[in-house]
Amino acid sequence: MTPWIPETVAVYQMVGLFGVALHVGAYAALQLGAVRGNGYTYPTVIIAAACCMLLSLWRDFNLASAVIQCFFITISLLGLTRRFILDRRVRFSADEKALLASKFADLPRHAARRLFDAGHWIDVEPGSVLATEDQPVANLLYLKQGRADVISGGKRIGECLPGTFIGEVTALTGTPATATVVAATAATVFAIDADRLRRLTGRDRELRNVVGQAFAADMRAKLHLSNRAQAARPSPE
Repeated sequence: MTPWIPETVAVYQMVGLFGVALHVGAYAALQLGAVRGNGYTYPTVIIAAACCMLLSLWRDFNLASAVIQCFFITISLLGLTRRFILDRRVRFSADEKALLASKFADLPRHAARRLFDAGHWIDVEPGSVLATEDQPVANLLYLKQGRADVISGGKRIGECLPGTFIGEVTALTGTPATATVVAATAATVFAIDADRLRRLTGRDRELRNVVGQAFAADMRAKLHLSNRAQAARPSPE
């Protein structure tokens, strides 16, 4: 039998250690919320890690370790196949695709389908009240077209432009609206019942995280526009 060269043994050990690093890193990323357990990245990394571990066992074979890695590969492949099939079966309308790309790009397609199935597109007339100050928000709204005025204390304090949410501050908490929102023009909105949204996000942590991130980004954009508008106003003499 040809003796093993020490350098060759070291290579197998390094491959095994790399596989361990992938296993631990993927699990840490999963627990920290950096990757999704039902996405494509996590099972792909697990497959790579298991393959490295199997290769490292070529020199010093261990049946139990090999069986574990084979199970990792098999289960991960099943998960990837299931996810691929689910994603291929999901269909979106043109409006839903635009909303998905704009606000929920990180949301798995099947989860996005559940979210969109919970709402509907509606056309509203000018003057329609979309949210009432100090009253619970009945619906989370996404303004696709049109413009809405934001009113607080009887004074207009801002506006909502196409591509923004209405009611995102309180939709997930059930607390009263911080301002009244009235359609200034004819508008098209996507409406999701706030109670149903809370039930969906309560059952799906990943959905809640993505929706929360979308709301936070929307709020930052609104704050930026508000600051620009304040800066553009002439100073009182």
